[in-house]
Amino acid sequence: MSVRYPSRFLGRLFNHSITANVEVYHADVNKKYGTKFAMPVTYNSHLMAVAYGGSANEAGLDGHIIQPKKLQELAAKK
Repeated sequence: MSVRYPSRFLGRLFNHSITANVEVYHADVNKKYGTKFAMPVTYNSHLMAVAYGGSANEAGLDGHIIQPKKLQELAAKK
């Protein structure tokens, strides 16, 4: 018997401010090391919410500075 968790719960385990806090340092890293990183920050809860059939909004993917486009596309296919 499998357990189905509400995707809206899984995606919202992390507050958007936590994700934004990590993403805002990309510019500092790029400047210091001469790189061009623009990598979205995702957590297991985001991945699990999409895997369980949640929408991008339910998975909490709407609060990113750097959008996780591939994950949003997967969430839209469900």
